[in-house]
Parts: sequence; C-alpha cells; structure tokens
Amino acid sequence: MKKLIVLVAFLVLYACMIHAQLPIPEFKYGVGTLSGKILGNIPKEQKTETLNIRINRIGFDNIGSEIPIDNEGAFSFNIPIFTVSLCVIESPIYSGLIYLLPNENTKLNISFDNNGEKYVSIENSLSPPFNYMNMGDKLLEICMNKDFGVDVNDYNITPNEYAQISKKALSNILKKLEERNDLSENLKLIMGCELKALFSNFYILNYSQTIKNKYKLHEGESNYTPTEPDISYYSILKDLKLNNPYYLYSPSYQILIQNLLNINNIGIPPIDMYSLDVWKDKTDSIVKYIIDDDHSFFDKMLILNAYTKQLNELKPLSESQKEDIKSYYKEEAFSEMLFTENSKVIKLIQSDSSSKDFKINETPKVSKELLISTILQKYEGKVVFIDFWATWCGPCLKNMKQIEPVKKELTGKDVVFVYITNHTSVRKTWEEKVSQIGGEHYYLDEKTWDYLKNDLQLIGVPTYLIYDKSGALKHKSNSMEPNKMRKWINELL
Repeated sequence: MKKLIVLVAFLVLYACMIHAQLPIPEFKYGVGTLSGKILGNIPKEQKTETLNIRINRIGFDNIGSEIPIDNEGAFSFNIPIFTVSLCVIESPIYSGLIYLLPNENTKLNISFDNNGEKYVSIENSLSPPFNYMNMGDKLLEICMNKDFGVDVNDYNITPNEYAQISKKALSNILKKLEERNDLSENLKLIMGCELKALFSNFYILNYSQTIKNKYKLHEGESNYTPTEPDISYYSILKDLKLNNPYYLYSPSYQILIQNLLNINNIGIPPIDMYSLDVWKDKTDSIVKYIIDDDHSFFDKMLILNAYTKQLNELKPLSESQKEDIKSYYKEEAFSEMLFTENSKVIKLIQSDSSSKDFKINETPKVSKELLISTILQKYEGKVVFIDFWATWCGPCLKNMKQIEPVKKELTGKDVVFVYITNHTSVRKTWEEKVSQIGGEHYYLDEKTWDYLKNDLQLIGVPTYLIYDKSGALKHKSNSMEPNKMRKWINELL
C-alpha cells in the first residue's frame, strides 16, 4: 500500500510538472549567475579551457564574454540583468541556449561516462515547467526550411500586397509549429513568440531591402529604390499580439522594438524631445496601428528601449526624465536599471581617455569604394592589421585577448592595429571597449559596412586582414592564433 501511495504521488507530481504553466517573467534588477562543472572522460576533440557566451539582455545591449574553466572543471559567471535573459553558449564541449534569471544561480552540469557519452543538465526555476535544452536546434530547423521566408516574384508589388504575402507565410509557419507533437505547449508558446518576432525583423519590417534584393536578382543592379510603406502598412503587426509578456523569453522581441523606434516612416520621436506624457501621447497615435486595445506591457518595453536608445547615444538622462521614470514605472527594477546605466554613461563622458593608447577616428568622408584605401593611406609605410569585430561577438573578444601578447611584442615596430565595427555594436558599449583594446578604431554606418562586407567578402566577425607596407592585401582569415599572427606580420616588417 505504501509503495502504491508513493507511486501515485510521483505520478501526480510528474503530471503537474508536465502541465505546469510557464511563469510570466518578473522585472527584478539583480545579478544572474551561470555556474557548473564538467566532469568525466572528456573526448579530446571536445576539451576546452573556456565557454564562449553571448547574452541577450532585455533593456541592455547584447554582450559577449568568455568564461574560464578551472582545473577541476568548474566555471562561474555573473552579470547584471533585469528580467529573464537568454544566454547562447558556443564551445566544443557544449553549444546551446540557457535562460538566466535575476538573483538566481542557473546550473549547467556536463558529465561524460567512460565511453565518452555526454550528459547535460540545466537547473533553475524554469527547469520543471520548461525543457528548452534543444530549443535552439528546433528553431534552426524551422528557420532553415524553405517555407521560412517571403516568396516574392515581382519587385513591383505594393507594400500592402507584400504585407498579405508575409501574413500568409507567417501563418503557415505558426500552423506547422502548432501541429508538432514532439514539442510541449510551453515550448510551442516561446518558439511561437520568437518566430513571430524573428520573421517580423527579417521580412515584415524589411520590405524595402527585400524588394531591392529581388530587383537586383532580376535586373543585376542595386540602384532601385522601392516605395516606402506608410504607417498603415504596419497594422500587419496586430496579428503578433505584441502586448504579450511571454515575448520576454524571445531575444528577437527587443530587436523588433528597437527596429520600430528606428524606422523613419513609423515616426516615433526621440524620447528626449518631450516630457514622457507628451511623448506618450504622440506615440499612442502610432501604436494604435501596431496593437489593438490594451498595450500597457508593450508601452513599458517601448519606453524602456527609447530611454536605452538615448543612453546608448551617450546622452544622459535629465532630472525631469528621472522623475518621469520613477513616476511611470511601478516596478523599481526599471528605474534601478536605467539609473545604473545612466551613471555609466556619465562616467564614460567624464573620463579622460587622452592618455590611453587608442584613438577613435572619424570615418573618412570618401566614397564607400575608396574607404579602405583611404584608411590604409593614413598608415602608409606600415604593416596594417585590420580586425572586423563587434562588441557582442564572443570569439572576437576571445581572439583579442589571445593575441594581446603579440601586440605587446610588436610595440615600436612599423605595424598598426585597426579595429572596425558597425551599427550592431551599441555605441556606448563600443566606447567602453576601445580603451581596453588600444589601437585605431572606426565605427561604420550600416550602408558602408554592407558595402565592405560584399566588397571584401566578409562572411562574418571576426575577420582579419593584413596589408603590407605598400597597401597590398597579403592575408585574410576568420581566426587569428598568436603564432600565425606573429609569423605573418614579422614576414612583412
């Protein structure tokens, strides 16, 4: 009888866990911790001394970092967050997605048996209701399917025609997701949020670029300028139900909101132009095209991102803005987070960087075609090492750390280190990073970066180019080990 009672209790508990509702994320400003241990008979090809991570933090910019693994296989990492935040891990031993939560330790434990078989466990308060360990693979599977996208045959279609095609395509994607029996309801919920936001960023909010690409494909030219959609076009977003707080589990949701703030035709003004009440009145007339009825949660996130956009442009909050924030947000986490970031901006502005061994350069005012040659002319007679990177790129930062000793060896020699990033690196974060890196720095706009990406055939970041003293390209690589770097540069000196 006792065994039967235990069995029934276990089954009830198991059923509760299976059907437990995924919690709505809370706003709490605190430290998220990722820790764990790697044990057992690790196969040689999976051994590593670090975990590369990228964290998508709501309200902050994305950040890349490298977590060292000690001799006992243990690792630990702390970062300020203010709600649930997705952490992307990339390493030979484990690649996957992990959610971090404020004031909580998320444990990632990896073990190998004697045959080299790997076992992975993730433990935090989300673990019982939400098994998301393979979510990244499931999302990739859907996104790589030929049905994920907008099939446009005629570049002359109007924005409204394009909107209807997009609406149908997204509906089919979500229908197939809902029909899958291998996914839990909680996983379908979060994957649905991510797919809607991701699809919107790539296609719905990208009408002009999609049509330009189609024109170039048909006509072989890229000088076509499509008609920009007016505000009514964005009513297609009503189907996404963007007021749903479960979108906080989706890293693409914040990107979507940032895109809405940056699209000129939507017309949301900078938040420092008006008091919050006036700004909100002006914005409400725009938001009604995007969301039906209640949009209180969406407003919180839109206002948050409008303030962080201002801070990322190195514009501190005014005293009246601070009062607006304290008055508007009932949750203290918002003001804690924004005021902390504001203090960082003020400190950055006031810091004296003149004695640091780095220089922030204005992008030369020349055509895109002449940009690299103009940069090289500035360092004529020197070997030029160019690093294309981004602040959110874990491998970029890891490689910088690894090659730092070689840079020190080359101090005083005829070599200059040039670092080029683009608009995807938040300006504030970039300003903070360059003082730690040293060298010559350039920050490019989107169009210039896209041109260089195509012209130099950059497949991503990091990418390294090494030019000799006459300005001829001698080496190109997507990785840069210290010995290779030392050899290549010394051969050109």
